[in-house]
Formats: sequence, structure tokens, C-alpha cells
Amino acid sequence: MQNLKFIKLDKEKIYINIIIIVSFFLIFFWTYSFFNSQIIQIKSRTYDLLNKIKKVEILVKKLNNNKSNSYILNIDLLSFIQQISTENNIDNRITNLQTINSNNNTETVYVKFNSLNLTEILQIIKNIEIYDNLYIKKLLITKQPNNNLANIAIILTKT
Repeated sequence: MQNLKFIKLDKEKIYINIIIIVSFFLIFFWTYSFFNSQIIQIKSRTYDLLNKIKKVEILVKKLNNNKSNSYILNIDLLSFIQQISTENNIDNRITNLQTINSNNNTETVYVKFNSLNLTEILQIIKNIEIYDNLYIKKLLITKQPNNNLANIAIILTKT
């Protein structure tokens, strides 16, 4: 009888040890699977990011190639303002046009237009932005009350 009790205890210990070993194995396996899936996701996101960076690099190269076809304004700024306002049929809405003293071989002009709609404002900005040596130093747009028109003041610099 004593002998049977001893064998019974050993069986219980063996079962407990098997359960503990299986539990450790399952915990290790689940942890490994979790971290492995995280690594795969990070690798996938990194690969996607790398592809996006390569696409941006290609776009930057194209942009730099297009820069060689850049436009340089060769006339003075007062003539340029008069030219774009005549082309856009807004030359009668210039209320102020004056040069500003500047240094470092730059030319600066202050111009104010009254009663422009959004299309006309965007056309002026578009005409300015195509030149690589023109910079809008300051742009102030104020909406007129009771209508869809605005006044625009620009300080424009030519380098």
C-alpha cells in the first residue's frame, strides 16, 4: 500500500510537471508569434516607406530637371506690374504703385489693387510665381463688406 501511494504521488508530480512544461511552451510560442508578427508589420511599413521615399526622390529629380527651364524676369518691376495688370484687364484697379528703397541689388515694389475677385487674385499670384527671381515679401488680402470682392496689397521683390 505504501508503495502505491508513493507511485501515486509521483504520477501527480509528473502530471503537474507536464502541465508546467506545456504552459511554458505555449507562453513562449504565443510570445514568439506576437513579436514575430510585430517584426513582419514593421518590415512591411518600412518597405512601404522606402517605396514612398523612392517616389519622392524621383519627383524631386523631375522637379530639379524642370528648374533648368526656369523663367527670369528681365524687365523692371513697375513695368511687370503694369504688364500683368493690363493682361488681366485690372490696370484700372491699381490704387497704389510705388517703389521701396532696398539694398543688395534687389528691386522692391508695393502695389495695391482694389475690388478684385478670387480668380483675378489667383491670376496675379500665378503670374508672379512663375518667375524664379520674383518673391512675394508680403501679401495682404482684405475682403470688402457686402460683396465677393477683395483688396490686395503686395510687396514684391526682384533679385
